[in-house]
Amino acid sequence: MVFPESADAGLLLIGSDHGGPLEILENGRYGWNCPAYSSESLGEVFEKVWALTDSEVDHRRSETLRSCRERYSTKVIGARLRNLLSNE
Repeated sequence: MVFPESADAGLLLIGSDHGGPLEILENGRYGWNCPAYSSESLGEVFEKVWALTDSEVDHRRSETLRSCRERYSTKVIGARLRNLLSNE
């Protein structure tokens, strides 16, 4: 759970444009997605990050943390797991 844990630590999130990172970052809503093997794309993402104001960074951090806690907290995941196990 690297991305939710990183959000909990207050980090801005950058992930690949497929699989788990794409889903967790909701296609760029809560971080930035770029092709996994494109250093040029990653550089472009860093330029976007560095252009943010402090208030934009704070807003993105708080929204990302809220989203990750709503979807991936131990309370949420535990309830889902209990539900799955009790249905079998």
